[in-house]
Amino acid sequence: VVVETSILLEANTLDRFGALTGLAGLNGAADMIVIGTVRPLSGMFDLTVFGNTNDLALGIAALDPQIAGQGELVIEASRDTDGARISNLALTTDEITATATADITSTASTAVFDIVLREAGLSVPDLSGPLSLTGTANVLPDMSADLDTLLTLPGTMAQITATAAAAAQGGLITLDVGAQIDDIAPYGIFAGRDIAGGADLTITGTVAR
Repeated sequence: VVVETSILLEANTLDRFGALTGLAGLNGAADMIVIGTVRPLSGMFDLTVFGNTNDLALGIAALDPQIAGQGELVIEASRDTDGARISNLALTTDEITATATADITSTASTAVFDIVLREAGLSVPDLSGPLSLTGTANVLPDMSADLDTLLTLPGTMAQITATAAAAAQGGLITLDVGAQIDDIAPYGIFAGRDIAGGADLTITGTVAR
């Protein structure tokens, strides 16, 4: 059985969907259109969701200022016998441009993301200027995982790699960070004193989950 669907969703408040989505802090308003096909007996689907958001919030203090105001959201998602995938997730507001894709299967899950913030200070008050974060994440069935990201700020570029061992192997997380900072003065707030100059940093360590 294949069901063709075309739904117009107009929600003046999204908090009522918090329990359904598992997002306790979900709030704001949205006008969305859902089109595609659903196979109820097998749980398979192929759907596209697109529309506008207004003052969207997820209850995440560092993220909510970036997704507030007027926004545009597109989600293209499907599920078949191999697993589920998000072939396109795109959110755009005056403050953020974010895109992502994901494949979720029984053998591995992979995500690719690209996030650009107009003003990082809205999320971290001690920073200022644009920020970009790109990367990939992979998770295996034994819950071992790896993350590879590139972070850029004005005068700063950092390559961050994290690898998490499976729980059966201790679950330790190995972190490698390489950063090039042209001017460390803006980071004096974190050091608790005035600092100056540039720096090339390499940080390696292991922490427990």
